[in-house]
Parts: sequence; structure tokens; C-alpha cells
Amino acid sequence: MRLRSLLDLDLPPLVDAERLLAELRDQRTWRLAGAVVLMALAVVAVVALPQVWLIPAAGAIAALATAAIAFDRRRSLLEALVQVRDAYRLEEVSEAGSRFATRERRTRLAGWMRDIVGAAEGREVRLAYTAAVLLASIFIFQRRNF
Repeated sequence: MRLRSLLDLDLPPLVDAERLLAELRDQRTWRLAGAVVLMALAVVAVVALPQVWLIPAAGAIAALATAAIAFDRRRSLLEALVQVRDAYRLEEVSEAGSRFATRERRTRLAGWMRDIVGAAEGREVRLAYTAAVLLASIFIFQRRNF
């Protein structure tokens, strides 16, 4: 079954997405562990062989960079999967969706939507900040400084 989101993102099938999430998590973990080991070797090399300490340090930096790439790819995939209803069968997607859709965030979104609908229906709506207020403050600033 091919997954499609509201934005019609090109996502892998659910089974492949689950496998990819696990692979990226493992890559991140092992690369971070490798970076720690290489940094420890660099510290030992500073004492034992000062002429080669740069080699394990460069390896540690490379391992950290590849771990960051794996972390970013996993985060991007999770962000895309959270938008797909069928993907919530995956435990990691369900947990990410729960962390994103907190009660406070949903309450704030509902209030914002009520304000928009109220403004569309012609009710007086108190907006937090409007362009008119911004424009007025710019005029006041210009009068004072120019």
C-alpha cells in the first residue's frame, strides 16, 4: 500500500518506512558511538603519539557529521509520516504525533480558528497583532527619528 499525505508527499510504503526509521535510528546510534571511540583514541594519541592525533579526531568529526545526517533524515521522514493517517500504525509515528499534538497546541489552534471564522462572519475579533498596528508604530518611530 502506497502512503499519501494531505500534501501528497512521496513517501515509501508503510513497511519500508518502518524499516527505514529503524535503520536511521541504528545508524545514528552506531555513528555516535564510533565518534566517542575515535575521540577517545584522539585523546590517547595526543599523549602517546602526538603526530597522529589529528587522524582519529578527523574521524570523530566525520562520524558526528554522518550521525547528524542520519538524525536529520529520520526527523524529516517522521515529520512527513505524521501527516499520514495510515502511518499512525507505526509506534514511532504515533509517539511523534502525540508529542506534536499536545492539548495546549490544539487549544491554541482551536482559538485561532475561532478568531478566523469570527472575523469572516463579521464579528469583532481581537487579533494579537495586525498590520495596521505595525504600520502605526513605524510612523511613530519615523516621526521621532527623522
